Amino acid sequence: MGQGGQIESEREQGAGTRHAWWNSTWFVALLVLGSMVPLLWPSLPPLLDLPGHLARYHVQLSLDGSPWLQRYYEFHCAPVGNLGVDLLVEVIAPLVGLELGVKLVVLAIPALFVGGLLAIAREVHGRLPPTAALAAPLAYATPFLYGFLNFSLSVALALLAFAWWLRLARLGRRRLRGILFMPVSLLLYFTHIYGWGVLGLLCFGAELVASRDRRGRGWPSALISSAVACLVLAAPLIPLLGAIRNAGGGSFTGWFDLPLKFRWLVAPLRDRWKWLDLPAGMLLFAALLFARIDPRLHFAQPLAAGAVLMSLACLVLPFYMLNSALADMRLLPVLLAVAIVAIDSDRSDRRFAARLAIAATLFFVVRTATQSASFALAGRQQDERLDQLDQLPQGARVVALVGRDCDDSWAAVRDGHLASMVTVRRDGFSNDQWPGQGINLLRLRYRPPGPFATDPSEMVQPAACVTNWTVDQALSALPRPWFDYVWLLGTEPPRPAQFHGLRLVAQSADASLYRIER
Repeated sequence: MGQGGQIESEREQGAGTRHAWWNSTWFVALLVLGSMVPLLWPSLPPLLDLPGHLARYHVQLSLDGSPWLQRYYEFHCAPVGNLGVDLLVEVIAPLVGLELGVKLVVLAIPALFVGGLLAIAREVHGRLPPTAALAAPLAYATPFLYGFLNFSLSVALALLAFAWWLRLARLGRRRLRGILFMPVSLLLYFTHIYGWGVLGLLCFGAELVASRDRRGRGWPSALISSAVACLVLAAPLIPLLGAIRNAGGGSFTGWFDLPLKFRWLVAPLRDRWKWLDLPAGMLLFAALLFARIDPRLHFAQPLAAGAVLMSLACLVLPFYMLNSALADMRLLPVLLAVAIVAIDSDRSDRRFAARLAIAATLFFVVRTATQSASFALAGRQQDERLDQLDQLPQGARVVALVGRDCDDSWAAVRDGHLASMVTVRRDGFSNDQWPGQGINLLRLRYRPPGPFATDPSEMVQPAACVTNWTVDQALSALPRPWFDYVWLLGTEPPRPAQFHGLRLVAQSADASLYRIER
């Protein structure tokens, strides 16, 4: 028997528009390949945490052969739920180099995300609904722009795995599904714990709908039946318990911060231009509302159930979980995307469906174009700043200070961890790494006094709104014997007295590199 009568009904009704242009192979290729376009131009994907990840990968691959890296860092392998890209670079980097290898992985993540969404839509509806293109730009939502690489990869793989889960159920291969999804759940967990969580919520929601639809069970019986069906996904609970124990105290903090949750709720596509990003994000919510009230549209219940469960998780989860920030609202783009591909139109009104498909495709094209322009601007600025690292010797110790505005401007922060490229390109040390107990395999051996060993010592703000410290305060507290260079990125101009003992060696727009003279 299939996943349930509701899915079978959806697929049967899909025959009328199965050959529409928005369900063609070329259109699927347009969405999947088009999702990669914004990342083609920048040499280094302009994602906030990516340079820090690159530094970790470089230490992982090169520690044994570099006395400089051995002076500054340690690397300890461990089976943590945060290893996706870390393991891929072991294979790819020796073939094409580290930076290109990571770029190829990053390029693949949006394509996998969009491909997973389309596979789910086809499995549930029997073809692509005309609204499918609306969900594709969510591949570039906040978690991806923040450079949460393992998270983003695991979620994309979870979507593909969920499509497979639905297909095996529809084909009546439940026993085979049980055998296959035990290792699949472990693979997702070790890619990143959230991929496993997303898969579990989606599968439980679909099974719950199927259980009630197939046999007309009441809620208690359906809940038990769904939980039993999803037991094949429970294997990662064993390493998860170990992760909770190893994360140390305070691994779950920031519960029910509703103002902060609302702040992310209104900005799912926040990137650079508020006048474009804010309406685009609100359009996605408007589409859900429109689908709820227009009789020509409806939601596929198996996907709607998964979106509802993820919404509840966003509400209940804390801001910090297992030493990872933004634990709650990372799920927002995924649940939005799933809810949007759940929307389908009345197959009898082909003209209405075509108009929806045109509007959704235009939205995808405009978001891809603006995202590409934003990334091109950010990539050019990063390249100008990274050119300054050519002035550094091997093993340089660099303290970076990165300016943040008072007004919390809309534009995404991109250079917060750019100084980690000192490690990647010069085997050096920078003060912006974030070794987290239980999630990061990198450890610091070199620890300058005060707060200058780790993130967020690099973040400075004007005195009018400072939450960390100002550039003057940071330079005054700097233990200069422990560093060789100071790199100022977008900061306020320091007071002239702070330049005593510093010699300018490179400068570009809004970025200056100084050598500390002994």
